[in-house]
Amino acid sequence: MNKISHALGTIFAVGVLSLGCGLTNVARDVFERIPTPLELYVSTAGNDANDCLSVDTACLTLRAALEKATLSSTIHIGPGEFLVELGLILKSITLIGAGSDQTVLRAAAAAGSYSSDDVFFLVEGQNPVAIRELEISGIRDSNALVGFNVDGGSNLSLENCRVTQVKIGVLIQTAGLVTISNCTIAQNTVGVQIGGYTSHFLKYYGEDLKPSTYHGLAVISNNSIIAKNITGISNDGILSLDNVTFEQNSNALYNKGYATVAGSTFGNNGLGGAGNATITNSGVMTISNSGLSNNYPVAILNNVEPYLISAFGETYSPSDRRADLRISNVEIFDNDGNLHTPCAIVNARGRLQIYETNIVHNQCKGLDLYKGKVEIFKSSIVNNMYGGLEARGESSVYLENTTISNNYGVNAIEVDDTAALKLVNVTVAYNHGVGIHLASPGAHLDIWDSVVALNLGVFQCIGGVVDHRPTHSSNYFVCNDTWTGTTLGLGPLTDEEAGTWVHPLLPGSPLIDSGVPEHGCLTSDQRGSSRPNGSNCDVGAYESDRSTAIAPLEFVTPSGGATGVVPLYTNTPAPTPTLIYTDTPQAPIPIILTFAKNAFCRKGPGSLYRDISSFNQGDTAQADGRNDTDPRWWWVQIPNNTEHCWVSHVTVDPNDLAENLPIQPVALQLPAAPSNFAISKRVCSANGYSLQLAWSKSSGADGYTLYLNGQQIASFKEAASR
Repeated sequence: MNKISHALGTIFAVGVLSLGCGLTNVARDVFERIPTPLELYVSTAGNDANDCLSVDTACLTLRAALEKATLSSTIHIGPGEFLVELGLILKSITLIGAGSDQTVLRAAAAAGSYSSDDVFFLVEGQNPVAIRELEISGIRDSNALVGFNVDGGSNLSLENCRVTQVKIGVLIQTAGLVTISNCTIAQNTVGVQIGGYTSHFLKYYGEDLKPSTYHGLAVISNNSIIAKNITGISNDGILSLDNVTFEQNSNALYNKGYATVAGSTFGNNGLGGAGNATITNSGVMTISNSGLSNNYPVAILNNVEPYLISAFGETYSPSDRRADLRISNVEIFDNDGNLHTPCAIVNARGRLQIYETNIVHNQCKGLDLYKGKVEIFKSSIVNNMYGGLEARGESSVYLENTTISNNYGVNAIEVDDTAALKLVNVTVAYNHGVGIHLASPGAHLDIWDSVVALNLGVFQCIGGVVDHRPTHSSNYFVCNDTWTGTTLGLGPLTDEEAGTWVHPLLPGSPLIDSGVPEHGCLTSDQRGSSRPNGSNCDVGAYESDRSTAIAPLEFVTPSGGATGVVPLYTNTPAPTPTLIYTDTPQAPIPIILTFAKNAFCRKGPGSLYRDISSFNQGDTAQADGRNDTDPRWWWVQIPNNTEHCWVSHVTVDPNDLAENLPIQPVALQLPAAPSNFAISKRVCSANGYSLQLAWSKSSGADGYTLYLNGQQIASFKEAASR
């Protein structure tokens, strides 16, 4: 935004300097001869022979009103549908409709009769053009028509508008500036296109972007919706997105320029099938405070040049472009791809930085990293259905203060080819395969103050990982198959602390204070809690709130040379067992449920409860209880865990015996909606109109979500009124 503000500031500064100069006689004469701006009207009941100066003398067509307009005039367009001649030129004009659901400007030409140069409106000149409260609609079958063509430093603002059924909704060319607020851009081939496809130089992070010329600038914000386009936005210039919703696009956002995305949501994109990514970055992009869910087949693709997802990089042709992507405080969840393919994040030859981000519940692999440089901080990679992370090619991957847990299908971490992976204070636990697989002798692994344990594969690590373990004492927590949940003191996976998924350390855990001082100590853990809280940092991504370390375990090297926990044998004879027969009834036969589909297991009997585990199709689980209402939910044991969770009856094969299960009380009740919701303050200023909302705290709530017209606009994790 600093770069955008700088560009806008330059424009405004020129205007101030011009106004500050004294007017010469010639200038004063020119000023006096400038016509006064007019208020003009267009109506379905109008007549182009009228003067357009009132509702009663309105014109019938927009062209007639434009011909009568002076500089800075305003044209009011009434309700109804108006056929518009193509190629109208807009200069220093404001068009205001009766509402985007009431005033429709439709292309006058028939479908299929457009040429490739046909546009609704050509926006020209240095003075601003504003369009408000109306819809621009063409015939999508034409595959040629452009809604707005903005070029040569022109300035267009769209507010409370709809642009639909054209080839390109808004085309921004050299030095054009467009602001879009609370608009819907839908059902176009391309919703917004900024610049062409000419390569231009982009600098790295930490430096200013200072191109000598830029290929257009767009600022899109304030609940705007980009929906049902083949490509939502294609950017080869400068783009700023704030509070924008992308839904049901084939490709939501394709960036080859410089882009910032904040407070936005991407959902149900990927209508075109395999090969499409919701967000593709081949330029410089930052994504913050946003969410991506239910996209197919890939949520985020960061790559230098386009290539087929099924053949990573093999069709790559070198170019001058870079792919630099920074992701911060983003929720990437429930994205859906084939199990053997990535669907959350793919990096190919680019630079990728991830901060405080949750990559969870995706129906495929969490991250697929092919060449390039990747850094991940204070994030969670959990509950993905086909592994957590795979590094291939010449990837350089660094993870810090990150939890990788409860991923299914294959190994939690796969390192192949000549990839290099470094873990610092990372927790890899309770995954449903091997913790780390070093699949190639050319791969490199470096592990500091991390724990790799309690994974459910045959071994914690395979493929030479042990050779890369650290030589200091924390190697006892890496690839050691002897640990149990009790002896390691690693608590259940939870996201109830700081909105990130972690395994808390239980009192007495040997991980507490076991970090190596020679490595130094990170200043905070995955949650942002300060380190250390004891004599040393704790091992793994979680820093215990108070040091409760037990006496350190003593590890010895037996004669065989293997290092690990060695059982101690004594000569104390075992007592002779005594058989005692009683009339205790036999325990009931456990009821085992078989899953008919992939399913999430939740904290309570309903889809509004947060999921804490998941099952694959064909998995089984023991059911120990049920709810007392319809629809039926079963209370089942989490495998290899003492905890229980709830699954819906529609996810498992029918089992008549389950109806005989005892009713299980629901420990966690959903909180009621907050009460006394009201507008507590209204502020109207030169900067806009704002509202302050307030409500009373709801008992049992630990956060709130705010919706406007069915769209989520904000969420608050703390349990407080606002």
